[in-house]
Amino acid sequence: MLIADLDEHAALLDRLEALEAYDIMDSPSEPEFDGIVQIATALCKAPVALISLVDAERQWFKARVGFSPSETPLSQSVCRHALASSDLLIIPDLKDDPRTCYNTLVTGEPFIRFYAGAPLITPDNITIGSLCVIDSVPRPHGLDNEQREGLRALAGQVIALFEARRLSQRKDDLFRRQKSLTSHMRAAANETLAAQEAGGVGTFEVDIETGQAKTSPAFCRIFHLPVAPIYPSSLFEGMVVESDRGLQSSDLGRREATDSLDVEYRINTDVGIRWISRTASFVHDESGRPIKMIGAVKDVTVIKRAAARVQALLDLGDRLNHLTDTESMAMAAADLMAKALDATRAGFGIVNLADETVLMQPEWTAPGVVSLS
Repeated sequence: MLIADLDEHAALLDRLEALEAYDIMDSPSEPEFDGIVQIATALCKAPVALISLVDAERQWFKARVGFSPSETPLSQSVCRHALASSDLLIIPDLKDDPRTCYNTLVTGEPFIRFYAGAPLITPDNITIGSLCVIDSVPRPHGLDNEQREGLRALAGQVIALFEARRLSQRKDDLFRRQKSLTSHMRAAANETLAAQEAGGVGTFEVDIETGQAKTSPAFCRIFHLPVAPIYPSSLFEGMVVESDRGLQSSDLGRREATDSLDVEYRINTDVGIRWISRTASFVHDESGRPIKMIGAVKDVTVIKRAAARVQALLDLGDRLNHLTDTESMAMAAADLMAKALDATRAGFGIVNLADETVLMQPEWTAPGVVSLS
């Protein structure tokens, strides 16, 4: 292959890549481009004007006036001869020019005779076609200076419109991708929330600067609070039972990142005391300063109570082995039962069904609770 052929092949590949980037071939008509060919015909006083784009096998017209076909094969293309020129290509008489004298559009219908084309050159210096005007009669003097300058300016405007169109398409594509990504993220978030709900796991995110906590619906339900996206973290801290306060997080502990991260503590709710298992971690800024505390909570009351019952039975067995009287055994059982159930009072009674009375036996009570026996 000759060097000239290699250059021509390279130019073809560049042109095809540029046309693909513009995504313009076979696109619907657009008024901006139709307006340019109308101006070109008026400027050059020519019956035909075309925005011609040349690919590997054809020339296709993005806009046209005075010419019926929307495309022609390369064998009928005069514009392909303009691809090698960086300026106007003017052929006063197509019938006399060896490049075009055998063109079937010259020798047959519509018998074109005059051609003037301004190359369409991309910002990357790739020629993809031309803006041309055509006449059915020769023009020995071609175009005057005003017409030449006007045709060049209109060709530049075509490229500017191509660029604007591409940018608009990119923007639309980015918007569609962003919309799709947002939709996928929302779906993923909903799936995560559903999984958390199913697993009884609630999540939280505390802004250390403001003390405000973002809470998931499951988190709110675990703490037996109305579902809301944000709560002050002090509200949850105030729910922790007094004897477990050393385990809860605090403003100071969060600011210094000294809070315990994996803890279990009890909270007071409107349905009684609940056991909470909390796992957390800190998020730091670029300077290493903690800015967020994020984590998850789970209600482990059932697990804790089950474990306490098992342990209570084991402890009861050990204690009963060392007791001999019924009253001491009943008191020991009440003591262990109350502690296993987080109760403030526990005991036994003898039910008299005939009198509908209960004879209370000595009971265990928490400090400060008055005995009923």
